[in-house]
Amino acid sequence: VHKITPEGDKSLVLDSSGDGMGSSFFGPFEIDTDLFGNVFVAANESDNVFKISPAGLVSEIINASGDGTNPLSGPHGVGCDAAGNVYVTGNTSDNVFRIEPSGTITQIMDINGDGAGNLLDNPTGLKATADGKVYVTAFESDNAFEWDSGTATQILTIFGDGFAPFDNPADDTVAIGPNGELYMTGTDSDTVFRILLP
Repeated sequence: VHKITPEGDKSLVLDSSGDGMGSSFFGPFEIDTDLFGNVFVAANESDNVFKISPAGLVSEIINASGDGTNPLSGPHGVGCDAAGNVYVTGNTSDNVFRIEPSGTITQIMDINGDGAGNLLDNPTGLKATADGKVYVTAFESDNAFEWDSGTATQILTIFGDGFAPFDNPADDTVAIGPNGELYMTGTDSDTVFRILLP
């Protein structure tokens, strides 16, 4: 991971040595920042997420053990809310975790998705809003979910808008617009959808 300042100065802030204490960093995927200037990077091949502080301090905040009961495998998407919580998708463990500033780790979604038969299979992209809502796309189940205060709701399916499909959303497939609208890409359907939420 490299940092480039507005003046154009470049510096290496994270490499394969990870935190330098045995937690390696391989196969980085998505990256996000919080309001406090911390940077978070999900590493797919080493099954972990690292935090880089504004001072350049590197620490591992979650690894393959997940929350101690539910493992994290193949992390792809990562996002932060205004309270300092970090969220990460486990692409091959079919789940989503929340890491609180205190270090507490909680699985907030698993392969059961919304619990109503709509699966979360191979979650990829993730974005979190300031107030802690989480939006996740899933590659194999061709859908997207909103997670809000412990409740998961499917908000987009393979049928898209009924005319154009939403097929195989891959990595970094979620964006939040200035008015809270969502944009999601279907990688294999070559489509982009806008979702206006109430």
